[in-house]
Amino acid sequence: MFTISVSQATGLSTPSEGSLPALAIRDHQVDVLVQDGYAVTTVEQVFDNPHAQDLEATYSFPVPEQGTVAEVAVWIDGKPITGEVLPKERAEEVYRSERAAGRDAGIAVKNAYRTFDIRVAPVRAGQDTRVRFVYLQPIAIDHGIGRYVYPLEEGGVDEAKLAFWRASTEVQDRFRFDLRLRSGYPRSRDL
Repeated sequence: MFTISVSQATGLSTPSEGSLPALAIRDHQVDVLVQDGYAVTTVEQVFDNPHAQDLEATYSFPVPEQGTVAEVAVWIDGKPITGEVLPKERAEEVYRSERAAGRDAGIAVKNAYRTFDIRVAPVRAGQDTRVRFVYLQPIAIDHGIGRYVYPLEEGGVDEAKLAFWRASTEVQDRFRFDLRLRSGYPRSRDL
């Protein structure tokens, strides 16, 4: 049995300017494929920047301890731009260089196992920003029983971060969660 509160969602986009509130979550879509001991989770969220200024924002999402991010995309001018994996220092350098040149830029960093953070600049005033990422995780299966958890709220793993950021976790328009389960294990027959 699953219970889901559609008013709550995790994955927050917060302006770097600490005095501004988190961006509103307009849309939150989740697609999960669980197959033979692994889960592939695709998360797509749309955030609204209601502020009168362009800003830099950090999109933060809690990931499982053994989760591995496989893809990150941010929509720029209505088109998805997929990220490229670079060494951390080089990625920071490219991000700063692109921002200094006035171009749209983004950078994604995994914060230990706690969160996956994507900085995006600029988030246009009065416009939506769309972020999609895919992560993989092993599912422990014991005697044919496994467990998959999708976080619908921040789990409180980083108290200092929570004290600094103001969170807006309400989805304004739409929340969708689709789960597909596939297995290579043969089905048992009733005897």
